[in-house]
Amino acid sequence: MTALRHWTLNLLRHYFLDPKARTFVVDWELRSHQLVAQFRVDYGNNVDDQNMLELVEELLDKSDSFRSIWADQQVLFRDGNEKTYDHPQLGFLKFFQTTFLVAAEPSLKLVVATPRN
Repeated sequence: MTALRHWTLNLLRHYFLDPKARTFVVDWELRSHQLVAQFRVDYGNNVDDQNMLELVEELLDKSDSFRSIWADQQVLFRDGNEKTYDHPQLGFLKFFQTTFLVAAEPSLKLVVATPRN
């Protein structure tokens, strides 16, 4: 499994299995839909990856929110967007996320989060 897939799987678990994510991630409802739609791209390119299959089954079993969003079957390619977090000690933190794809190896991506004021 690539580092990207490992990171994505952990992020999905955080969003849908950690109750704190709903207060930490600003606009959780919108962002959770975007995350699942973006994950579908990687999932579609790696349907034989046992870790991805197990994660989807786990989330379908344990998260009503994931189950509902997964059923929408939306697909969204990653693009630059702003993300805001409500950190318990630091307050609101804003970042602009840009994702770069590696032409020679499509499973590799570089994600850059640039702080915003």
